[in-house]
Amino acid sequence: MDTDPIPSLVDALRRLRSLSYRDLALASGISSPSNLREWVLGLPSRLSVERAGRVLESVGLDRYTRELFPGLHRWSVGKETMPLLAGILPLLFPEPLLHVWGRTGASSPLCQAFWLLLARNSSRVLVDLSDAPESGKESLSALLERRSGPLEVKEPRRAVALSADDLSRLADPDLGSEALDRIFALSSSEISAWTYERLFERLWADGIDPAEAARRLGFV
Repeated sequence: MDTDPIPSLVDALRRLRSLSYRDLALASGISSPSNLREWVLGLPSRLSVERAGRVLESVGLDRYTRELFPGLHRWSVGKETMPLLAGILPLLFPEPLLHVWGRTGASSPLCQAFWLLLARNSSRVLVDLSDAPESGKESLSALLERRSGPLEVKEPRRAVALSADDLSRLADPDLGSEALDRIFALSSSEISAWTYERLFERLWADGIDPAEAARRLGFV
C-alpha cells in the first residue's frame, strides 16, 4: 500500500515555516502536540479528518486540493532544512516552475543571494536563504534549472539586485504578491494569466475601488 505523502509534506512545511509542533497544534486548534507529531509519523487515527484539514491550512495548503493557497508564502531555509526542498518541490510545483534569485548587488547570481522567489499561477513562495550554505544554493539552483519549463526566462540562473529599500519591503508582513512581483521584476507574460486574486491586488495597489472599476468596464 502506498504511504500518504501529506503528513511528511506537512512536517516539511512546518519546518520551513519555523513552526514547532506546539506552534502548529496551537494554530490548528489541536490541544495535544503529541497527537500531531504521531500523525506526522504515520498514525492517521491520531487526528480526525477535520483536524487534519486545519493542519493543512495552517501550513498553507488547501485541505481539498492539497495545493498551496494562492498568495504569498514565506519559508526559511538553512543547512538542516535545505534537503527538504528536493522532496517537496515536485509535489507543490509541477513543471514549469518560474524562479528568480534575489541578491544584494554581487555580480554572480548566487553570490550573496539571500532570497529566492518561486512562482507558479497565483502562488508565490519567498524563500529566505540567509542561513543557507553556498553549496546548498548551488544544488538548489541545479535542481530548479532542471525543473524549469517554457515559462522560465532564457538567462541561466536569473537574478535581480535588491536595494536596501527592497529588503525592507520584503520584511513587511503585509507584502502582497503584486508588490513582490514588481520587486523581482516579474512580468505578467512570465507567469500565468490573470486571476481574480491578481486582479484584485492590482486594483487595490492602483487605488481603484469597485465603483471606479465598474465605471471603466461600462457597467454604470
